[in-house]
Amino acid sequence: MGLELVAQTDQATRLNPSVGIAGNKYTAATAARLATEATSRVVVVPPGKERQFLKPLPISALPNPPTELARRLQIFGIGTLGDFAELPSAAVVLQFGAEFAFFHDLARGIDDRPLSPYAPPPTITRTLSFTDPV
Repeated sequence: MGLELVAQTDQATRLNPSVGIAGNKYTAATAARLATEATSRVVVVPPGKERQFLKPLPISALPNPPTELARRLQIFGIGTLGDFAELPSAAVVLQFGAEFAFFHDLARGIDDRPLSPYAPPPTITRTLSFTDPV
């Protein structure tokens, strides 16, 4: 399915697309970013393997990680999502605050955000033609 999607999109748009297929939004987006010609521009993360897939990636792979989070993790010698994921959730909330628990969940391969595809607003087009002036 991913290969067909890449082929059709490439043919229709010439945009050189890549596809990530995973059990949640963040992991699929990360897989798509890592897809290359070597992977036929498709990366599939099997169900339940999200955490293992994300484990070797750097903290910078998180979507817009707060500067303070990255700074503190660097101080603690935590450089990968796998290292971050191994921390107990309660310790992350205690050390960094509840607002950073979301990033800890992402590092563990947990993303409960719903998929909300972009749908452009509808447009109304109307034309009116007049006969040529006399």
